[in-house]
Amino acid sequence: MSKMSRLIRGELNKILMRPILYVITGILVVALIFSFTIFNPTERKDSEYSVGGTTNTEAFTNFTTHTGTMNKSVADTQVDTAQILINYYQNLKIPANKYTTKFSEIDTLDSIMSAYSANIYNASSNIANCNYNRNQLINVLTTFRTNFNEAVSNPNLCIMIKTDNIDTITSLVQKALSRLNNEDYDYSNLDVHETVYNYLINNKIFEQLVTLTNEIKDIEISDETLTKLNLMLTTTRTNLTTRYQEINSNYTSSDYQLETLKDDIRDYYQCAGQLLTLVQTTLQYEPIKNLADSVSHTYNTYANIYSYQLQETITKCTYLIENNAVSSDYAMMYNAVITSNSETNAFDFVYYGLELCGFIIIIFCVVIGAGMVAGEQTNGTLKLLAIRPFSRNKILTSKLWATLIFGIIFTLFSAIILFITGYIFYGIDFTSVLGIFNATTAFVMSPFWIILIYLACLIFKIFIYTLIAITISVIFRSNVGAVGISIFIYFFSALFGVLFTTSYWYAYLPFSNFDLFKYLGGSFASSQANPLAIAFSSGIYYNMNFIWSAVISGIFIVLLLILTYVQFNKREIK
Repeated sequence: MSKMSRLIRGELNKILMRPILYVITGILVVALIFSFTIFNPTERKDSEYSVGGTTNTEAFTNFTTHTGTMNKSVADTQVDTAQILINYYQNLKIPANKYTTKFSEIDTLDSIMSAYSANIYNASSNIANCNYNRNQLINVLTTFRTNFNEAVSNPNLCIMIKTDNIDTITSLVQKALSRLNNEDYDYSNLDVHETVYNYLINNKIFEQLVTLTNEIKDIEISDETLTKLNLMLTTTRTNLTTRYQEINSNYTSSDYQLETLKDDIRDYYQCAGQLLTLVQTTLQYEPIKNLADSVSHTYNTYANIYSYQLQETITKCTYLIENNAVSSDYAMMYNAVITSNSETNAFDFVYYGLELCGFIIIIFCVVIGAGMVAGEQTNGTLKLLAIRPFSRNKILTSKLWATLIFGIIFTLFSAIILFITGYIFYGIDFTSVLGIFNATTAFVMSPFWIILIYLACLIFKIFIYTLIAITISVIFRSNVGAVGISIFIYFFSALFGVLFTTSYWYAYLPFSNFDLFKYLGGSFASSQANPLAIAFSSGIYYNMNFIWSAVISGIFIVLLLILTYVQFNKREIK
């Protein structure tokens, strides 16, 4: 252990002698100042609703008499809408519903087409019989088109249909009807009927319609889910009754401040809103919960919807309803776009600043790490170290630790400076943070612990990029080449998150999985069109989750360690 300590101290001294250390320190100081000048996040809106009135009486009257932008009627309507949605999907389970048979009109086509064919080619047939079957086909297709368009345009999901199939089915029906009901055709001629029939058969129009309609999935929400939603509905109605009774009994009290009354009105409104959000999101999530995003995105209405985000919203709303709380009771998980509460505080600034400074710290570790072996091979100091009584494994480990120690020091230094600056200019908000771990578990935690978790996740990223740089340094003998390639890989990984997040193989790349903090609930707020958020925060797309990212990152680290140590032990040191 003493040998390892000596090696680490020696490596630390080497880094202290490198000019890049002081250059990066200067850049980091500039970044800290710069982060303050550009810090301008959007204020959180879910905790601020416009409640009119300059007195308690005015505010209460506006709330109860259905005036103003936010009132009891609007809130209660949201609850009623949730009930209507639940009832809608309960009714869809009734067998008589026309959508549960995948548009049974299409099933009658074969028998009508057979009769049509027999009429055309039967010597005893007549035009009346042919026209009868033709009109039957027209009626079936017209009815099908009406029901199909109604189902596709229904604001509530009743069927699951692939987006490409919508245009194809519409086109097939239109082609069939245009031939069956063409005003330019003389349907008193059997040859015309034969021509129309052959067109439908040769182009396999009805055959394609049957195949495509059989691919349509009927929406059926499970009894378990509907029971859960009804329970949430009952709970919310009880909570709203309690909240209204408190508002009604206190608003005339001289001790009941106007701001407190407005907060209670806002909470009433939010309580109803989060129920509706829960119901809508749950019903939207149910049909795709067992599908990969790459599959669900092929269906109409799901092209830009991620199952992780839906599940995260469900978990959050369920927690709030079960605990008779609203989102404004808690701070949001920190992100680079929106303040965690209605006003900016020091923790917001710390997170924002570390997103910027973390980029610079990783660059420093990449440059230092890339020169650890290749650089010393070039100037000859690696040979002097190798002839001393230290194993190569210990030599390499000391270099990795020394680089990481400086990365940790820079990170903690930046966090302390940012916190002090944030405290002076913005103050501290000790409101507990509501987080959603891996979209399935809601938790409430002190903002101090959240920032510490973020620091741990940032140091984890620093470690991985440091390891990548040292691996490249071991493989390449040129110091300039090792540094250049390492920096390129880091910038490419950051740029990749901007350019290729719409690709389904995004989740399989290691670089997409290094940021574990995003699985605590702030990722989708950070995924908005904000340059800093896009550049430094990776999103959660296409089947990604915490377990997946942790496993991918772990495998990548193990492979890098094996490669690095094996290659370094085989390396010829001159």
